[in-house]
Amino acid sequence: MIIEAGEKFKGIDAEECIDQFCKYWLNLVTEGSDEDDDPYFITAINTNTNTYDADSPIDLRDYVAVQSFLNSLGIGEFKVTPVGDGRIEIVSENNNFNLKSINYTIEGEEFCLDFQECDCTPDDQCNEDERCTYSLHRKYETSSYDKILFAGIEFEGATYPTAHQIGQGFVPIGTTYPQQIAEYLNSLPESEGGKFEVYYFNEKLYVQIKGSKYKPLKITFQTLHECDDETVENLLETFFQKRDCVTGCCGFECGQLGQLPCPNGQENGCNDSLYPDSEGVCQEKCTGGTAWVDGQLVAAGAYSQPPDCKGECNEGLIATAAGCFYPNESMTVCSVDLVIKTNPNEKLTSVNIGDLGTFAPLSPILLTESATEVLEWMNAPETGICYEGATECVTVDVLPCEGSDGLLEYRFHLEGVNIDFTTTQMPISVTAQYCKNEEYHSCVKPDKCKDKEVPVSCGAGQTFDRKWVRCITPDEDNCRTNQERAERGLAYQCYDCPTISSTDEARYNALLDAKVAQITSDVNLTNLVIDWYTRNNIAIDYRAYATTLLIISGDLPECKRMCYEIGNQVIEVS
Repeated sequence: MIIEAGEKFKGIDAEECIDQFCKYWLNLVTEGSDEDDDPYFITAINTNTNTYDADSPIDLRDYVAVQSFLNSLGIGEFKVTPVGDGRIEIVSENNNFNLKSINYTIEGEEFCLDFQECDCTPDDQCNEDERCTYSLHRKYETSSYDKILFAGIEFEGATYPTAHQIGQGFVPIGTTYPQQIAEYLNSLPESEGGKFEVYYFNEKLYVQIKGSKYKPLKITFQTLHECDDETVENLLETFFQKRDCVTGCCGFECGQLGQLPCPNGQENGCNDSLYPDSEGVCQEKCTGGTAWVDGQLVAAGAYSQPPDCKGECNEGLIATAAGCFYPNESMTVCSVDLVIKTNPNEKLTSVNIGDLGTFAPLSPILLTESATEVLEWMNAPETGICYEGATECVTVDVLPCEGSDGLLEYRFHLEGVNIDFTTTQMPISVTAQYCKNEEYHSCVKPDKCKDKEVPVSCGAGQTFDRKWVRCITPDEDNCRTNQERAERGLAYQCYDCPTISSTDEARYNALLDAKVAQITSDVNLTNLVIDWYTRNNIAIDYRAYATTLLIISGDLPECKRMCYEIGNQVIEVS
């Protein structure tokens, strides 16, 4: 039988390694010496203060199982490897647990082998490697005409694009698109492989990175304000706040609020009532549906909210760096041509866009050689073909028909859509004043169709349009009447209010602001609002909800009630 301790390392004797980070090493023979070649088993590992027993003896020849057992104890990281001659080597580097020995058995007889001398790092050689949590949030109290964009980030020693560098390939990102901002930040080397979290809720943008050795200083924002047909551009800066700093040095502090858990193998490594969050930092225990963001307890787990304190989202949602969103879905995405061949003097009477339905102008539109008027009608918001906010979702090519006498081919094109045309009959109808052939409703040509995974998650205040396969932001600036607002699924007043004084209007607005602040600061109320709007498939509107609460309490007149029109149904916020 061979049991040997390997080469001794220069350093401090093992008994002097108290409260320091050391390297421990030993090797063991793994093969029996008798005729039966009985295996040897590891049964326990000892520190100066504790013995950790294996649930059952582990065959030393199964070095993977030995390594898994040792690393499950929370007393340092171990590497177990075969080194030839029937031996395995057990090494634990940078360990501060004062390892003592390994217990093992041979044919039922127990033996003990001490760990050998270790390389220890004394306090005066510690390399300070501070890691901190950096966070910022910015609330945008601007008019609905303003557009606010993420335009760049500055670290200590590194600056990434700002609004001044747009022409150099960087395009600013809207602050209501937290996923895109998170993807950009996590593409930077300072993210250490994707540690940035970006959330947008309650009209605030939150950015944070935990346990970072890099030092983010500030984020630059670009504002675009439309004023008298002129775009005014400004730059804003918001600075990160630093907190919860720890070091990876000898005797580092652990287990307290904002610190890393202690590697003591006892419970969760956090002191008292603290609990390690999804990033492994000790925080106050939080209940399901809440999380810590920027040092504050906020509602979590629902759509567009951050994952909760366990890193989980509500059923049907997945956790991303930008919060909880729906997972990708498989869709058939196509380019589609609606083709007609007809005389250019005919008039278009209707167009059938698959399962979007049939659309008809108020009066027939003359087909010219460019089809300009027809195209303008198709792309107009009031027509209802295009998705919200689109300026040109339909394009057209006009080509001469070979071998025909003056007929033209009009090819109307839709790009990247998930629209079902399988039951479409006569996709485009025109008059038949000049041409009696029936080619004007000849065909629909879906092309380049691909089944692909589509991310159906969108930023706060947006909805995913499954037909047009894109996120849509309702354009409230275009809503001038109750009817227009209802057509867009937005809140509107159910009744016309009589003229009121500016004093009353100011008082109403102050009441609303206070009620909105109360709702958004209360986790239970926030979840109630989100649940109601989600069930009714409406964009979340805290102000509309607050309006109804104030009407119920008698603080606002009945005519202020907020309503939504869903199909043929009018519903009130309740």
